[in-house]
Amino acid sequence: ELNETRVRLERALAAADDFHARFLQERAERRKVHEELQSLRGNIRTLRVRCGDRRTQEFEFGTVADAGVSQAELFEEVAPLVRSVADGHNVCIFAYGQTGSGKTHTVTGPAHDPGLAARAADALCALASAEGAERRALEVGMLEVYGDVVRDLLAGPDGAAGAALEVSGLGPGQVADCRARVPGLGWRPVAGREDVLALLREGCAARATAGTALNAASSRSHAVLSIRASDPDGLAGASVLHLVDLAGSERVARSEVTGQQLREAQAINKSLSALGDVMAALATRAPHVLQDSLCGSSKVLLVCCLDPDPASAPESLSSLAFAARAARLALPTMEPVRTPAANYSMVSVAEAVETALGATRPLPPQDFSYIDALGLTLAEDVLARDPIPAYRASIKDGYAVRAVDGPGVYPVAFEAFAGAEPETLPPGTVAYIGTGGPLPEGADAVVQIEDTLDQGADDRGQRLVKILVEVPGPGYDVRQIGSDVAQGEVILPAGHHLLPAEIGILAGSGAVTVKAYPRPRVAVLSTGDEVKDPAAVALGPGQVRDTNRAMLMAAVSEAGALTQDLGIAGDTEEESTAAFRRALDGGADVMLITGGVSMGQRDYIKPLLEAQGTVHFGKVCMKPGKPLTFAEVPREGRAPLLVFGLPGNPVSGLVTFNLVVLPCLRRLQGWGDPGLRRVHARLSFDIKQDPARPEYHRAIGSWRRMAGGDGWELVAQSTGGQISSRLLSLRAANLLLEIPR
Repeated sequence: ELNETRVRLERALAAADDFHARFLQERAERRKVHEELQSLRGNIRTLRVRCGDRRTQEFEFGTVADAGVSQAELFEEVAPLVRSVADGHNVCIFAYGQTGSGKTHTVTGPAHDPGLAARAADALCALASAEGAERRALEVGMLEVYGDVVRDLLAGPDGAAGAALEVSGLGPGQVADCRARVPGLGWRPVAGREDVLALLREGCAARATAGTALNAASSRSHAVLSIRASDPDGLAGASVLHLVDLAGSERVARSEVTGQQLREAQAINKSLSALGDVMAALATRAPHVLQDSLCGSSKVLLVCCLDPDPASAPESLSSLAFAARAARLALPTMEPVRTPAANYSMVSVAEAVETALGATRPLPPQDFSYIDALGLTLAEDVLARDPIPAYRASIKDGYAVRAVDGPGVYPVAFEAFAGAEPETLPPGTVAYIGTGGPLPEGADAVVQIEDTLDQGADDRGQRLVKILVEVPGPGYDVRQIGSDVAQGEVILPAGHHLLPAEIGILAGSGAVTVKAYPRPRVAVLSTGDEVKDPAAVALGPGQVRDTNRAMLMAAVSEAGALTQDLGIAGDTEEESTAAFRRALDGGADVMLITGGVSMGQRDYIKPLLEAQGTVHFGKVCMKPGKPLTFAEVPREGRAPLLVFGLPGNPVSGLVTFNLVVLPCLRRLQGWGDPGLRRVHARLSFDIKQDPARPEYHRAIGSWRRMAGGDGWELVAQSTGGQISSRLLSLRAANLLLEIPR
């Protein structure tokens, strides 16, 4: 009996669980149908506040202004946000409420009492022109979101407004500059309030309106007036103020709209509902176009306008509930938009090198001691301060003689060694002289010691020597003054690369200070959460040791440049930005970044470069190394920072370094011809060509005698597997074979 009871109980529990699951499913389906019906009616679901005649509801807001508050007083509440735009923040100010509640009046206002738009422009112009302030150029754009279409409200080049615009297709949580958000939007430069008012009037005239039972000229679209403040020199980022006149929410039963106006009301309420769900939503175009000002680093203000008419109480309560909910929202911290690599045109390696070299200028020359000049390139000619030799010097060990004296036995008057003060040779005598010794006055030739015989000494102890040969003439075996280098002669021309021999030439000529191009400073950064220091004792799952940084710093040093180690940055915008700052603060001329330049969701480098400067190319037709990126980041008072985003695979990184970065490092150091040397080689292996991209195959080159013994040829041997992650393909490689596609 107990077993039967247990079985019946288990069956009952299972039936209860099944009933509960079916109940939840049916309830969800009923709720879905209800929400679809509400959406078709144009209602704002989830935000409706319903109350009876005697019920009181309380709402809390930052500021409450009655009907007697002037436009100027209202702007005083907004002014701190406008100041934030001048400081570099993005700001979004919404005017929200039911149709006819005064939203457009708040944003625009009449000519004699302008609203927030003109007053904000006035304030921004004053801030931009204030003494000591950062220079900011102002420009205005204006658009409307009509249904699900975005329109430019300012006349284009053809004189017609209302052109439909595309909004950049971004994923959830992505954000970009307002220019990138709506790339076709026309922007007009402005100098003050009058310019803004004129454009505002032009835009409002083109805006979609229609009559309803609540308003004779009801706005049927959301209008966005954007005032963009940017640095005209491009040294700082841009910020934007969005003033948004939201179309009024409507109860279709009260506004009595039908047909097209009914569809407009439904679209308006749908987009307002999305804003209410979450202000960074992408469900409709209205929040989408404002994403640059709806993230955690921005500031947002909602001005909720109410109609004091008691008949509008239900709409007012809904508006208040919407505003209260918006006030409680915390803006999400959004990831920056990753510009797809497809947005970059594929350039050839030759084009990439030409572009990078075109942006590279030699560093300003400096004075260097000859001791520190090894490896530098001269910026100006070096002239010999003294002649070489500076005196008549013997070429050999032997005897200084008068050429006219001829063979015979002569007394040795004295000995002349290098470094000794020259003496005068008495007539009828000779002097022993060492190699490099100064030729005595009165002597004009040297007889090498092999052409003489030592005769010992006479009775007075005078040493004698026998000259066995006839001297060809004066100057024989003598280096004349300046015979090697004349005083003032160019001993090393500008552009000459200083090797050990040249250091000796500088020292010998007395050129102890030279003007040369300094070594560029190159900051090297590795990126990636998976990248760990090479000294790590143990690696976790998915982790790798940092190969790129050590390898590239060695390559930079070999190229004659100085290195700055920026360490490893994780896959966050904050860490990458901080590394940029360290490179700039450290005085880097070039920055090398490995990783983060491809098409992954966490590849931040390209959008960061776009925000900081100008990206010249972001995709190169080569294998390996396709994601190679080059950008310039402007800075005040010196040349732009040259930034190379190298692929994260070590092989790709070193290949792209040699092909593109190395010539630029040479150009910075004043090389006249910074390109790589190209030679022909015979392959000792079979190779398959890639149909899409030229391949740079790592190889070992050696010289071998040609068949038949007629000369020598360079023969290339492959280093093995060429996959870009295989670091051993670089071992012993001294050639990059360019295999055409």
